[in-house]
Amino acid sequence: MGLFLKLLRALFPAKDVVPTPAPASVPAAPAVLTEPKETPVATQPQVAQPAQAPAGTPAAPAPKPTALRFKLERQIFNDKCTIGKIWRIHPDGSREYVCWCLEDVLRPEDIKVKHKTAIPAGTYKIVVNMSNRFDRLMCELLAVVGFGGVRIHGGNNAANTSGCLLVAKNFVDNNTIQGSMEKYFTDIVTKFKTAEIEIGYAAGVTPVYQTDINTGL
Repeated sequence: MGLFLKLLRALFPAKDVVPTPAPASVPAAPAVLTEPKETPVATQPQVAQPAQAPAGTPAAPAPKPTALRFKLERQIFNDKCTIGKIWRIHPDGSREYVCWCLEDVLRPEDIKVKHKTAIPAGTYKIVVNMSNRFDRLMCELLAVVGFGGVRIHGGNNAANTSGCLLVAKNFVDNNTIQGSMEKYFTDIVTKFKTAEIEIGYAAGVTPVYQTDINTGL
């Protein structure tokens, strides 16, 4: 039996067995560093800024003032004069008391006594220009049929007017007013460039016409 094993070994010599090396350890993949996420911060909405005009650009023109309107409401009629109140009418329809106004005698349209007759009711444009008679800038009512040079100025009674509108702060009696408001009208109409006045009668008042041509003299 031992001889038989020797014979087998001679015929089939054993090969050297090379030990299989242990697999090298695979290095772990490097950790991927990530930056921490930032919490978004709430931002204010962007407000558009007005464009800046290039240097040297002329400034925009100032807005034009709102139209200037007045209303004269006649309410006192006698054989010496006509007296009423002037109101400023605002664009929203509201009105503001301004002053008293005294005119000559109110007559029918077919009767006119020179320098002693109130102008017809109606709406008139007002401008400021130089008065040759008074030698100063004053308000003038334009396009008054049958009249010329109708001014707005100070005065106390019918002796101070020749068809013009006398304006004053205070009512004294049925023939007299006092405290000139001429400068107020000249200044404000100058500011607005032009104005208009509606001449009529106070609510519930019936105009009393003087038909005697000798009244108001």
